[in-house]
Amino acid sequence: LHLHHPVHFFILSPQRYHFQSIMAPSPTLSPSHYVLSLQFLSPQKSHNLTTFNATATLSYATSSYFDALRNSHASSFNLQEQKSQTLVLNSASNCCIQSVTVSQNGKKIPCRIKEKMDSAGNGGSLTGSDSGKKRKASPADQRKDKKKLKKLAKNMNMKKSEIIRVTEKDVFIHIPELDVYAPRLIVEIRYSAEVQHKAVQGIFMSGPNNEVVTTLFEPRFARTVFPCTDDMQHRAKFELSVTVPYSSAVKRKVLSNWPIKSIRDRSSSHGTKTYEFQCTDVELPTYLMAFTIGDYITLGDNVHCTTHEKKYFPVQFHALSTSANKLDADFFMTPLLFAMQRLETLFGMDIDLPKLDLVIVPTMALGGMEHHGSIFLAEAAAIISSGKAYDSQRDELVELIIHEVAHYFVGNITGLPFWVKEGLAQYYELNLADEFLSRRSLHPKLKLRSGGDSHHMSKGAGKDAVSEAGFLFTNVTYDNSLQLILSMEQTLGRDDFRSRIAKLIRDNVGCYVTESQFVQFMAAE
Repeated sequence: LHLHHPVHFFILSPQRYHFQSIMAPSPTLSPSHYVLSLQFLSPQKSHNLTTFNATATLSYATSSYFDALRNSHASSFNLQEQKSQTLVLNSASNCCIQSVTVSQNGKKIPCRIKEKMDSAGNGGSLTGSDSGKKRKASPADQRKDKKKLKKLAKNMNMKKSEIIRVTEKDVFIHIPELDVYAPRLIVEIRYSAEVQHKAVQGIFMSGPNNEVVTTLFEPRFARTVFPCTDDMQHRAKFELSVTVPYSSAVKRKVLSNWPIKSIRDRSSSHGTKTYEFQCTDVELPTYLMAFTIGDYITLGDNVHCTTHEKKYFPVQFHALSTSANKLDADFFMTPLLFAMQRLETLFGMDIDLPKLDLVIVPTMALGGMEHHGSIFLAEAAAIISSGKAYDSQRDELVELIIHEVAHYFVGNITGLPFWVKEGLAQYYELNLADEFLSRRSLHPKLKLRSGGDSHHMSKGAGKDAVSEAGFLFTNVTYDNSLQLILSMEQTLGRDDFRSRIAKLIRDNVGCYVTESQFVQFMAAE
């Protein structure tokens, strides 16, 4: 790697490592607020939650959108030409839309609905709430899709059967006569959806008897639960309520990002419980939303006092009742609270949450996921053995916990391109783990590798990969991301590097920093 001139290095490195550049988005009419109401159903002869009926109410801030358009096309902008609009939402093959209603100022307005699947599935159209005829993908489209899948599997060093895929579809809502002076547009979608059996992303069953429902939306799997703009660059507020079957024989608890607002119990011998969660007071990308349903119990209950403003909020540790005897809450809470305190100092700002949960879920595609306000860890990563591997497994678990907490700053409150947020999370993870574990020598991964461009992402990807939309969750991806961050630190010096990152995060809370903006900021004199 050539480090003589920071501008050259910062611009060329992502291309040499085959990272996908993400350009700044143009103004897009996307939801600013989601209200989601999910009612889970289970077959009479089974306790598993296999399907759910749902209503998604999407609110669009049309006035803000038109203002943004006016600013970007000042000379040629004509508001009256914006009356005809087509909204595009992302969905998936496990969701079946039943009806769509569009309204402004409390009045319904006409719209036309069309669904379009990718080449691997079936396409169809809807008019109002009436389903149109479905068409089958052509043989040519099917062959093309198989070739794509084969190429993807080869690049990832995996078998085709090991790649988890969800058939995507887009929902087009055409509005011929929009009131351009109304401040908001409301879209209400009623639909049903299936919970996936053999999957570890999207919404899926897990646990020994498939009795647990878990979600994992990164990078683009929120569409398996609700129609949305499923893009990490778009942010919105969320309100969630989840209704689950409940009885004395089958107990279920729902955990999600924000605190529970209310629980409506309609369970006599066999009934339901509805968990209504508070509205998120910050805008989040869809991939940071999450919930899980199961027989969860609270194993650890602590409080975090923020470093700067001395505010308090609860920090809890949850796991399934069947796993409780395998887990020591203090083992998880100690590095978690340490990481929160140290990261607040490094970034010069407090973690601003109403609560933080650390939840051990049965199965997940990744070892951990940094959902805002509710970190999920997979049991396989959380439960460590007592043999010779104990020390190394303990160290890896500490690193994983710190990694997920670091994402609060790098990725959550300030959006960043994939390689940037993962590289930075690893940087803080390993540095703080060295400090927490009192390791005498620097972690080997924190040593800058020479000849970095010879290590291509297509080689040695391993079997731990999951792919979607050009993002590769592999050891090599993360390794190369960290190498880029380390080379920046070496070029700028540790103190200057850390102060720049902290300022970048503080100055862009609630925004998405594109790759070009990140490069320019880090390369500035």
